[in-house]
Amino acid sequence: MTLNFWTIFTRILMAILVGGIIGYERDQNTQSASIRTYMLVCLGASLVMMTNQYIYHYYGAGDPTRMAAQVVSGIGFLGAGTILVTKQNQVRGLTSAAGIWVSAALGLAIGVGFYIAALVSFFSIIAIMSILYPVLDYFRRRSQNLNAYVVFCNLESLDKLLQYLIINNIKLKGMHNDLMEYTPLYQANSDKDEIGCVIKVKLHSRINHEEFINNIRKEAGIRYAEELK
Repeated sequence: MTLNFWTIFTRILMAILVGGIIGYERDQNTQSASIRTYMLVCLGASLVMMTNQYIYHYYGAGDPTRMAAQVVSGIGFLGAGTILVTKQNQVRGLTSAAGIWVSAALGLAIGVGFYIAALVSFFSIIAIMSILYPVLDYFRRRSQNLNAYVVFCNLESLDKLLQYLIINNIKLKGMHNDLMEYTPLYQANSDKDEIGCVIKVKLHSRINHEEFINNIRKEAGIRYAEELK
């Protein structure tokens, strides 16, 4: 397809539009990479692809896929900047990083005029980010397996929690307090007898995640409790 004003205008506008919609979804979820980031990434990738196409067709030199390959590999550095490790040793931002990468791929497809693939991919991305997330969250909240970080006043409080689990028929699958590996939001006070540890339990069908966390927070001697997602 010949590169003229309307072709270039259409591709740039389409790149801004699809990148902006994906970015808007991320922005609504308060992610570090928002609407402008996705717009610029998609637009930039589209421009790179059109520039590569222009050089190949008008100068008869170069590889029409060479610059695209550099975008695919190079965009990973930008995506890595959105990945964070929280104080709970949890990884956040992987979806945003993947979104930035696939946004660049969309830009490349638009830039070369591969509109059908770009549109199908665009709607698939929106479905994965917007529709699939609440579905997965629904199943996660109804899963019987739960990991939580709990801070106890002393060993006696820990014993009381274990008794609570037994009485309520909740299976304890594991427990550890390796604070070198796990740095919580609430730091257990080493000057006192406080004990911070991660517990892994299997709930029964009559109690959900939120209810379990609220129940153990009410237990005497529990300083802090939070589910690890």
